[in-house]
Amino acid sequence: MSPKFTVLALVAMLSLLSSLAGHAQAREGAPIMPLAHKALLLDVAAAGERVLVAGEHGIILYSDDDGDHWQQAMVPTHHMLTGIHFVDRQKGWAVGHDGLILVSDDGGENWRIQRDGLAIQHQTNLETREAAHRRVEELQQRLATADGASDDASDGQAKSNWRLTSTTRASSWRTRI
Repeated sequence: MSPKFTVLALVAMLSLLSSLAGHAQAREGAPIMPLAHKALLLDVAAAGERVLVAGEHGIILYSDDDGDHWQQAMVPTHHMLTGIHFVDRQKGWAVGHDGLILVSDDGGENWRIQRDGLAIQHQTNLETREAAHRRVEELQQRLATADGASDDASDGQAKSNWRLTSTTRASSWRTRI
């Protein structure tokens, strides 16, 4: 292996690792931004005397002096937050795109994910796909059994009127010729 190829491979690997690290960091939570108060903020709520706002990039800000000074909350997402509501001074929820629901028990300073709509949808999609594959296999077995029974009754005529057609490795079906 040439030294030039080794250096190029090393640079490519480091680039990949740094991009993966950046992607993982982006999923950790909303970036702490000095100008977060200038971000697109979509909803406002009160938690006792505290005022809270929520918006883009998972930003939630809170103020204890009627909006003169803002603190950025610790939020475990960078997804758009579209609503925020508190039932008392401590307990509140923020909602966002893709079925995201966050909850806070400390007046909005720290948040945790209560429901991740994307993760739930991904799991539902996997379960639906697996159920569909099981149904296809079941129908293939029934078809093979029915095909075998008609072959026995055909008395030497053509053995099969079915052709196997496949569009993906995971699923296949038969069609009558």
